[in-house]
Amino acid sequence: MKYIYILPFLIIAFSSCKKKYNCHCNTTASFTNSGNTGSYNSKTAPMNKKMTKKQATAVCADEAKNLDATYANFITNNGTSSSNGVTAHSVCSLQ
Repeated sequence: MKYIYILPFLIIAFSSCKKKYNCHCNTTASFTNSGNTGSYNSKTAPMNKKMTKKQATAVCADEAKNLDATYANFITNNGTSSSNGVTAHSVCSLQ
């Protein structure tokens, strides 16, 4: 009978381990030929699923890699031309 009283506390404790996180990214493009840089912020939106902090951190890190690949493909026309000294680097942080 006493387990019935403990059960709600256990449910609350285990359900609070996962929550929705936000991943905010900032991409800096450097134009080596002209010496200019540009900074582009992503829209911060909640992740679709509830996750642990470790899972959300991994997803956010993957997002940075995906952004870098997307910018590299855009700059080089999917690898068919030179980047002409343009590089892009993305940093994503969990919020």
